[in-house]
Amino acid sequence: MKKNPNIFTGIELGSDCIRVVVASFRTDGLPESRPSPDSELIVLGFAEVPSHKILKDEPAAPNIVAEQLSTALRNAWMMTGLNDFSGVISIILSGAYIRSEVVSASIDLDERMAITENDSETAMKAIYDEVEKLLSVQNALPLPLVCRDFRLADDRMLFNPAGQFSSKLTAESICFFADADRYGPIEGLVKNALPDVKLDYVIYAPIAAACSVLPPVHTDEPQGLLIDLGAGMTSLAIPTRMGFVTCEQIAIGTEHLANDLSIALGLDIHQARDIVSIIGTTLQCTVVATNDGSARMLYIPDSKNPSITHNIPASQIEKILEVRLTELFQLVKSSLEQHETYDWAGNEIILTGVGATLPRITELAKKIFNRNVRIGVPYKISGRPDFPLSPKYAMVPGAIRSSCVEEGLHEIQRANSNIVEKLKNIWRAVVDC
Repeated sequence: MKKNPNIFTGIELGSDCIRVVVASFRTDGLPESRPSPDSELIVLGFAEVPSHKILKDEPAAPNIVAEQLSTALRNAWMMTGLNDFSGVISIILSGAYIRSEVVSASIDLDERMAITENDSETAMKAIYDEVEKLLSVQNALPLPLVCRDFRLADDRMLFNPAGQFSSKLTAESICFFADADRYGPIEGLVKNALPDVKLDYVIYAPIAAACSVLPPVHTDEPQGLLIDLGAGMTSLAIPTRMGFVTCEQIAIGTEHLANDLSIALGLDIHQARDIVSIIGTTLQCTVVATNDGSARMLYIPDSKNPSITHNIPASQIEKILEVRLTELFQLVKSSLEQHETYDWAGNEIILTGVGATLPRITELAKKIFNRNVRIGVPYKISGRPDFPLSPKYAMVPGAIRSSCVEEGLHEIQRANSNIVEKLKNIWRAVVDC
């Protein structure tokens, strides 16, 4: 089956829901144009179903998750009106089984000559040799790496070294490695859900979130700190024009909010999840506690015995949520400070993910980080008017944009390989003569 180069399917296996988006990029009506990852993304179909058996973004029951994924894919593709899965398919990887490592490689230069883009590319290519060495001694799946920064011989750090003079150029990249044994169940359930289709790309969650809500820039300054508050994991990213200053995850999400409520209030976990999901609508609560004692009471029927009612002050629920989210934001700040990347966050924090929909979450984050805080949503989205431009849908469009970048890189590699092969054939023909 020939792959349609401008039909992209993105998959997110979240702890709360499985989300699928099918989309294409606007190419100004030119059928032969290669899609540009920063152009308008036209949503053709989408679906969201409960994940049921995913904990901290890892499948606890792969067979059940595969069934749910099949349902989400089928619903999304039925919405498009397309006949088959003929495009580029990517999945977001998220979880504690993925580790990041900064890998560096250096090249020697003539310090009398200005550094060029080709020098930067040569240094980056040397990174791949170092990654191969790491993979030879560990059981891991490499994810697409990202450029972090460059360093000159005098140890100056730059995001773009072009035009500088130095006797040595060191490239630093952030590489991501998924534990192969723990990735295996994910690969298996995707094959069960898509038995006749090849999965093209795996995208690390922080990269997907950043690519979704932050369009490319032409300056070398970082774009701010993005925090994706997912159900099972929290993703952090500080993107730049060349790559990322940091890309990592913390194993805390909105599921922990529900767990805290369940334990503290003696509620069933499903009831606690419902409270988190309707906190700002039906319950009229926020994540910043109001010290009004029992002035606002919530009456929640017991899940096992409906004749019993839990009488809970709204302020108590707010306090529990505020304490946990404050702890999470402090962990984010501490992690960035530990890796000496907090100063690169700039003056803006962008919140995405299901947790970004919690009322007054920006106010709480501003209190911890002492920076401007805003909610991020996917940029340049068109197509279906019923597609929710919500922060909880921020991850999947970013996976599609990331896979478009990877597809472009692979196309260049394939073209270069074809050129080399043609040159070899010409040389053979000359020799044969």
